[in-house]
Amino acid sequence: MGIEFSPYPKSKQLKRRTTPTKKVRTKITDKEYNRMIDEFGEFCVMCGRTPIEAHHIVFRSHFGSGNWRNLAPLCDKCHKKAHRQREFADLIRDMRSERFGSNFWKDKYSLYKEGLIPDTEDETYESFMLEEEKRQ
Repeated sequence: MGIEFSPYPKSKQLKRRTTPTKKVRTKITDKEYNRMIDEFGEFCVMCGRTPIEAHHIVFRSHFGSGNWRNLAPLCDKCHKKAHRQREFADLIRDMRSERFGSNFWKDKYSLYKEGLIPDTEDETYESFMLEEEKRQ
């Protein structure tokens, strides 16, 4: 057994990513969008209007995941207000935190990295989130 050398320089070697990119982790998939609708309805959660848009409660720029717990159906007017008025955005975040716990906006990779769950399996993540919800 000797040392294995790559024929490629280090800069050209493929690096294996174990955690998806931020873009992937914050994206709203059809599955998560539909789960948001199932949970919160097809009307704006703040004013009851339609049509709705999926709003990241903890913004993507702050690494808020595309998970349904971090999404809120908002009409265009409320969606814009959530991005322009901090107090309004804080109100939505506080409401969600009261219902699902302070980790509502995190994905399984964030919880794993913080040592809150032992692995990144979907079942482990959901189990943790359901326990958090029960504590509220």
